[in-house]
Amino acid sequence: VILSEKTGKPLSQIKLDTERDKYMFAEEAKEYGIVDEVMVKQK
Repeated sequence: VILSEKTGKPLSQIKLDTERDKYMFAEEAKEYGIVDEVMVKQK
């Protein structure tokens, strides 16, 4: 329920997406709504 509230996605979609391992790149996780910001290491 928390992920649904934070991402704005329906609970049914969250259940489908988390039924098995789902790997995301940082930017994908940001687009999905489970992270707020992607930090980049500066040189």
